[in-house]
Amino acid sequence: MNYYFGFIPSAKLTAMIEECIVLAASNNAPKPFYMYRDDITLTLGDELIDNALMTLVKVMEPPSRKQTAEKMVNMIKSTQNTLMRQVLGKASNEEALKSLPFLQKLAHMSADNTPRVGVIIDSEVTANTKTVFAKLINDNQDNDAIRKELIGAFKTLTEQVTRGILGDFIKTLPIGMFKRTTSDLAIVAIIKAVNMGASQILPGLNTDELTRMVKHFDQFIYQPNA
Repeated sequence: MNYYFGFIPSAKLTAMIEECIVLAASNNAPKPFYMYRDDITLTLGDELIDNALMTLVKVMEPPSRKQTAEKMVNMIKSTQNTLMRQVLGKASNEEALKSLPFLQKLAHMSADNTPRVGVIIDSEVTANTKTVFAKLINDNQDNDAIRKELIGAFKTLTEQVTRGILGDFIKTLPIGMFKRTTSDLAIVAIIKAVNMGASQILPGLNTDELTRMVKHFDQFIYQPNA
């Protein structure tokens, strides 16, 4: 069984996706479809970062550490938003609807029938991530070697999720070679920013904070409804 990484979408995002699907089927939308596509995409990007990163800030105890982490998350969020606004924009209904199957695939139910928005992750990445998480959660291990493993697993997971959502979505857009190259570079920049944040923040967390962080991310790894 494959594992996915994803979050529980807000009622707003769920309604936006459902509305777009219904309107696409009826071919009777009150406004061009690229507007629906763009609104969904920007909201999805914000919610991904809010769920995966901004809520992580809550596990940190010293206010100064929280402020530093929050600034970093806001920088990543701003970079992502800028990227998406550069590649989104006016398109014919035929072109805009090419992104719909991807957005529909992102939205699905988990094995416990909870709505999720997420992407499949490599089985080896899942196994490695789950193994290092278990060392902290179940075995209460915490040392330099474990933290190094954790940072490595987090970086690998981040890259796969970023490319699986942003990268694969951008492939559905009718953009030229220049914008496509620019978007590829921007995705690399986002991944590097997240990895830099992990390298700076994780080593400074105490054991309790680190365990809460791991439990926080573990909930985003799930199996889909068969």
